Amino acid sequence: MPSDEKNTRDFPRLKQAIPLELRGGDEAQIIDLSAAGMRIQAMKALKIGATIQGKLTLAKGGKAIPLKGTVMWVTPKPFRGHAPVEMGIQLAVIPDEYLDALAELFAAMK
Repeated sequence: MPSDEKNTRDFPRLKQAIPLELRGGDEAQIIDLSAAGMRIQAMKALKIGATIQGKLTLAKGGKAIPLKGTVMWVTPKPFRGHAPVEMGIQLAVIPDEYLDALAELFAAMK
């Protein structure tokens, strides 16, 4: 998130590196996540307001959880696809499987 914005969150965030398979075959890395969204790192920047779709698989051989959200911010500005960018994603639909998996991740951190 850009540093000039106030960092107020409605949900606690879990810092956890998790691969995210994006629609179209691109890959991203989740940096942190919460019940309402996530911060991801990818080589391809999307525009603010763009819809993003992907699959999250938390365990090897585990069930893929489909996710859909909106890009809320992008930083830093893309450098011709040669350096990763971070994007804030607000989930449009929050599947129960996602919330269950997030609860398990939080429980494992204690």
